[in-house]
Amino acid sequence: MKSSLRILVYLYIYSIVFDGIFRKWLLPQYSTPIMVIKQVLAVLIFIYGCKYWKYFTKWEIGSLLIGFITFLTTLAFGHGNIYVALYGCLPFFFGIPLCLIISKILYKDDLIRIGKVFVFVLFVNSILIIAQYNLPITHILNYTAGDVERIEDYAISELAGGFRPMGIFYHSTHNSLFSLVALSFLLYFYFFRKGIVTKLFLIVVLVLDVVACVCSVSRTNIFLHIGLIAFFFLVISNFKTKRNFVLSIFIFLPIFYFFVQKTTFFTGAIENLENRFENASEAQYAGESTLQGTLNDIWYRGIQYHVNAMINPKTFDGSTPPFWGFGQGMSTQIGGRILDVGGENSGFSLAEFDGLRIMCESGLLLGWFIVILRLGYVLRFFFKALHYKKRKQFMSYCLLPAFFVSFFLTTTWGNLFSANMAFVIGGLFLASQKDYN
Repeated sequence: MKSSLRILVYLYIYSIVFDGIFRKWLLPQYSTPIMVIKQVLAVLIFIYGCKYWKYFTKWEIGSLLIGFITFLTTLAFGHGNIYVALYGCLPFFFGIPLCLIISKILYKDDLIRIGKVFVFVLFVNSILIIAQYNLPITHILNYTAGDVERIEDYAISELAGGFRPMGIFYHSTHNSLFSLVALSFLLYFYFFRKGIVTKLFLIVVLVLDVVACVCSVSRTNIFLHIGLIAFFFLVISNFKTKRNFVLSIFIFLPIFYFFVQKTTFFTGAIENLENRFENASEAQYAGESTLQGTLNDIWYRGIQYHVNAMINPKTFDGSTPPFWGFGQGMSTQIGGRILDVGGENSGFSLAEFDGLRIMCESGLLLGWFIVILRLGYVLRFFFKALHYKKRKQFMSYCLLPAFFVSFFLTTTWGNLFSANMAFVIGGLFLASQKDYN
């Protein structure tokens, strides 16, 4: 039974990672069923992993209780659609509890194997992004299953005339989230598990990933990379044997920058990225400098947006949610389509990020409980991180930033990929907590 469960977990993980390949190129006509497959696998893992239910803590039990309560309030006071309500409650039933089940199934060899696959996919994906950046929007490699004219208009108005390549993924946010966890594994193999993957290959992948990050024209991707690398600098600075590496990086960066300035491709990509920052800052914070506008945007998306949502939630059209909310699943991709709200932007019918989406769907009272549960689930490990060095839990060190980002309120669980990727990262992180590292 355990081997069958392990196979299910592997299928679940790889169905998420390779989701975009099938939806964009191989089977685009079956995009919705393919999108749902990963959720079906999550349900199967939860059911067949029932022997691990006895290990549920207050966090997993709390998630199940909140899911049950919000399901009832949705039917009684919300939109009333039982199918959308069930769909909206999936993260409570088969999300946070799934993290613990996955962690009980996977062991050290599994984590190493999955990490190696992630690094290899990052290698291929980085090459593809660089290629996509240099190809026209109409090229088959840049197929997005969207309207070409609308994408071209968006590229001109929002992306400084460039196109936002996404590699094998269906959306740029999917690419950013995967790149974050894959890069975490890369740095783990480089610093703490030598010999698993050759250093030369890891360096090549890292360089390609940095170039692909610039070509992605994604501020989110840039910020996540900067944040992760800064976190690693902070961590490895506590290891005497790693301090020379930090010094070498500061020596290498000016050399790399000089090389970049002499290469037409890199200068064009960097100029386009700079224009992206300037255009975004001008559109959102007119009259302010690019730096100030960017910092304001980071503060707004990361903190202010969610604080405002928890204190005084307002939907896109300025409506105040009812006390019990509009109901679970209303501001999700599939739920929005079933309820026929939001049109093409069905996944954002009420809010853009989860701080507000949770409040709009669940109401103030339950919304606060959900936010506390979701943030508390990951923040509790930051205190434990102080002991990771002593216990040699280096993989936990490496996966902690990705775990935090995937559970933070800016990551929209109304999107099936983002939600399930968060549960995969959560399961991998919890598995890394075992005392075998």
